[in-house]
Amino acid sequence: MITIEQPVQSALTRARKALAARQYSAAAELFEQVLTRKPASAQVMLELAQVYHLMHRRQQALALLSQAISSTVVRPEILGVAGQLYGHMRMHEKAGQAYRRVLTCNPKSVAALLSLGELAERMHQLVEARDFTDRVLKISPQNPRARLLQAVLDERENDWQRADRRLSDLVSRRDLPNPISWKARYQHARVLDRMGEYDGAMEQLLAAKAILQADATRFRKRAEALDYQLRQSAEGLIPAYSRDWQHSRTAESSPRLAVLVGHPRSGTTLLEQVIDGHSDVATAEELPLLSQLVHDPIVAQSGEQASIIEALDRLTPDQLTEYRRDYFEGADAWMSSPLKGRLLLDKSPEAIRLVPTIARVFSWAKLIVAIRDPRDVCLSCFMQPLPLNGVSVCFLELQSTIKRYASVMQAWLRFRRVVELPWRETRYEDVIQNLESEVRAVGAFLDLPHESQMLQTQQTARSRYVHSPSYASVAGGVYRESVGRWKNYGKYLAPYLEQLDPFLDEWSYTT
Repeated sequence: MITIEQPVQSALTRARKALAARQYSAAAELFEQVLTRKPASAQVMLELAQVYHLMHRRQQALALLSQAISSTVVRPEILGVAGQLYGHMRMHEKAGQAYRRVLTCNPKSVAALLSLGELAERMHQLVEARDFTDRVLKISPQNPRARLLQAVLDERENDWQRADRRLSDLVSRRDLPNPISWKARYQHARVLDRMGEYDGAMEQLLAAKAILQADATRFRKRAEALDYQLRQSAEGLIPAYSRDWQHSRTAESSPRLAVLVGHPRSGTTLLEQVIDGHSDVATAEELPLLSQLVHDPIVAQSGEQASIIEALDRLTPDQLTEYRRDYFEGADAWMSSPLKGRLLLDKSPEAIRLVPTIARVFSWAKLIVAIRDPRDVCLSCFMQPLPLNGVSVCFLELQSTIKRYASVMQAWLRFRRVVELPWRETRYEDVIQNLESEVRAVGAFLDLPHESQMLQTQQTARSRYVHSPSYASVAGGVYRESVGRWKNYGKYLAPYLEQLDPFLDEWSYTT
């Protein structure tokens, strides 16, 4: 507790250390105590709002955010932080409003102009994005973030030659900050790929990954832990467990739930746009609700000696009810309108590793598994500009990319033989070639009567902020050029392709 002898600054320092250590409950308690001593501090309100957001206490976070910027006179830096936090909370309209308020205080705020430009680009408002970028460059002609955004806009407007020239100039600079340095090279690779210059694209990809390698070591341990947990789950799940879990369902009224999974870059975003077009569907697009509100707490409570399968099997009816409630309340808090009986679609490519948890806690759920040519999946993962984490660190080399794909999809093949959940595999290439028939089949599986707007994937994607890295592609409609793209890089993939042969056979792709 904070006493008179303990200065507020000391408590604030401890609160920030607890936040950095991801000790969110301790951080929240300390920030709350500081706020009782400094009730008018907008800075403390924002820091506590961030903690509440990370704890999925969304309504409390939003209330504090609103209070922090409610005054007619708010410091621009407070508004900027509020805009960032609104962005993290996926309230992009409010984020934009906060940044525009910064401009009323300081029309030449480069940070606010850049944030608005990047937000406009993600919302497919390319003319507005170009205007904000030009305004930045009038103030700061060599601003690297603005120069990169210029090239992104060029590429989205199909002006590849100009994008190439801009990016060639940008990556030649020695003063580029991280992450602009590696992002610019990934973007250059994307442009060169579209121009058909595949060797040049690979050269830029390898240069980007060389920059990221410097910080990769600490993420590799997490990758190893995730791979171990996946193998442990796949080997430990036996039919007896799955049958018992299915038969132990409670009589409670179960909210409708479908989980969309698949290896990253397998077409989950396109499928999500299709299903989200239905009027009776609400989506939780790549929110970590399953892991943070269900799986991770179960693992934490099980102790180091128990496997995840054993921990799942030991769950009591009361515990199952609690985890279900936490999950659906957490999902409902993120919805723009209450679920009210609609089907909740939880799109989470990484959730394949959580299939046993889904089978145990949500035994009535349906699984949709996105399948795509493994060679295209691995190439797309390798080419994607992702910040490092325990998954993306595997995509720094082609060999480790393919190894991870094999590990994840081998686990799915094991789960598929054992779990009692209803599941359906949907091939990306079939969606591309036969959109309406696949849409009808997926809708029938989910007990959704067909609606014509499910076919309007481009309209659905352009109507909102898509959080997937493939936001620009899905906004352009069905993208047939992505099928067989791996052939352009065949000589780079060739040494490792044999590892993918079992999966090519499994899903009838030609070798």
